[in-house]
Amino acid sequence: MAERDPGFKSEMRTSYANLDNLKAYADYVNPFTVYLDGLFFMAQATDNSDLERARKSLERVVGFDPDNPYVKQDLATVNDLINGKPLTPTTYVIFETGRAPVRDQIRIDIPIFFTKVSYVGAAFPTLKFQGDYVASLTVTADNALAAAGDTNTAAGSVATNTADGLPATTSLVASMDSVIGRDFKNELPTVITKTIVAAVVKAVASYTANQAVSGQPDWLRAIVQLSTIGYQVAVNIADERTWTTLPKEFQVCHFLTPPNRKIELETPGGGQKIPVTIGDGTINIVYVKSITAASPLLVSQMRLK
Repeated sequence: MAERDPGFKSEMRTSYANLDNLKAYADYVNPFTVYLDGLFFMAQATDNSDLERARKSLERVVGFDPDNPYVKQDLATVNDLINGKPLTPTTYVIFETGRAPVRDQIRIDIPIFFTKVSYVGAAFPTLKFQGDYVASLTVTADNALAAAGDTNTAAGSVATNTADGLPATTSLVASMDSVIGRDFKNELPTVITKTIVAAVVKAVASYTANQAVSGQPDWLRAIVQLSTIGYQVAVNIADERTWTTLPKEFQVCHFLTPPNRKIELETPGGGQKIPVTIGDGTINIVYVKSITAASPLLVSQMRLK
């Protein structure tokens, strides 16, 4: 079997080594959608069943990434709401950064030994990860506003974690590299097997064609041989279709809405600074999209409550 060939196995291990370094999530789960579910039912809860759903969703997200302080604080906020405390005016910044991995291909010779076949190869899909992205986003306000936010917290706000003050830096909620990479890795054994089987079928067809003209003139054998090689090379293409509009990461931060509702978004090193006036509402979302490190930030807003 080709899959047992040491050279083939070594090449495959090298080609897919980057999949072993990805963050582990449950199969076919996107933590960002789970987080949005928790956030929506926290803000729009009409009874305790909605709050219980929010709590369970946020607990799942904490399980995916226990180091995110903002999600932990959201979970604490839900527990406070269940105990009868009101929501505090809070602004969420959701940061969609970078580009998800795209599919590429590698071509590997398959060890099948037909003396009349000059080329036996197969193309396997790989993931190409995108490294050009903004690593995080910082939200700032002037010192007076930050102090006012701290005073509000001390006065009995639901939010008591320092993650709710300003400045605040976005923290990872979901790595789409990991989500897509895990799905890709789960499907890879089936893809490899199907590709090898298809390569063998093509090799057998080429062998049969070459064998059929074995007693014919040299020029005819050469034409058939070149034709079979050309056919195999032409159809030796992996499926590179992929969803190219997804980001590399979803990040989030939140804080008490400043009294004058003015904040500033800043990329690392002060590359970009964008002032934002937060709209009316108790729970507001500022949604920021960045495609590459050099592209301008795209900012939109929505009111959740």
